Amino acid sequence: MLRASLLILLCLGFWGCHSSVSRVPPDDSLPTHVAGASDAMIAWLQEKLTKQGAHIVTTGQMYMVSIPSKLIFADQSPQIQWESYELLNTVVCYLQQFRKIEVHVNAYSSCYLSERRTRALTLARSRAIANYLWSQNIETRMVITQGMGDTRPIVALTKCTDSSANSRVEIIFRRAVA
Repeated sequence: MLRASLLILLCLGFWGCHSSVSRVPPDDSLPTHVAGASDAMIAWLQEKLTKQGAHIVTTGQMYMVSIPSKLIFADQSPQIQWESYELLNTVVCYLQQFRKIEVHVNAYSSCYLSERRTRALTLARSRAIANYLWSQNIETRMVITQGMGDTRPIVALTKCTDSSANSRVEIIFRRAVA
């Protein structure tokens, strides 16, 4: 009798648990989900970044955070200012809401002494931001930097300082869906 009961339990273990109905995985295992992320948090962080002076642009699954250089760097300097870390930490929190493969950090500026100096400054700035983002574990495989110099102005050039709207850092990423 004991053997028959064990045999029944063993059979139930093999065949009784299978079902022809497929199960939907819980939200935590969906490919686009990031632990702790939510649409409400994304909206709140976008509003906070806007209040701090950054601009958020989304097109489909592409996201861009554009930050005026004057909010991060001293005039004509690649050194991150101490008071800008609050803004950069908000950017880090925003980036952590998304699943992404790579992040591009492009820096632009107004004209300076020469085109070569302008490109060198923007490259140093993009690397400084990228290094900070990477040090904060933004969960991406690659961070790509480019110093764009004074290419792609967004307003007619008025002055050659970091207070110009052309002097900016753009952090661009694509939200990974699958």
